[in-house]
Amino acid sequence: MSKDILVEFQSPVGTYHVEDHGAGVHAVFFKAKRAKKAKIIANSSSLESALRRISEHEGDLLEPDAPRVTGREGPVSIYAVGRRLTPKTPTQLDRQIAEFLASRKG
Repeated sequence: MSKDILVEFQSPVGTYHVEDHGAGVHAVFFKAKRAKKAKIIANSSSLESALRRISEHEGDLLEPDAPRVTGREGPVSIYAVGRRLTPKTPTQLDRQIAEFLASRKG
């Protein structure tokens, strides 16, 4: 059962690709360099949000010890718990995603 691959990106940690699963669902897959098959890491409703998930996942793999929101500093939204406090360092993958988005807009 082959799905339609919309976009594929190489990263130092592995390969990411986004598949169209129909009904407005975009599945994000990640295949580590030593893995045998790709693993789904996220589902999203748009290609832009799928690309954002790719960038977040790569940031978690490259910088696992980055400071995160814990809620101990004061009241925070439940959706903010676990998010990074510092912005992700831009990588080659982020530049490729930005190029892809720019080419789609214009």
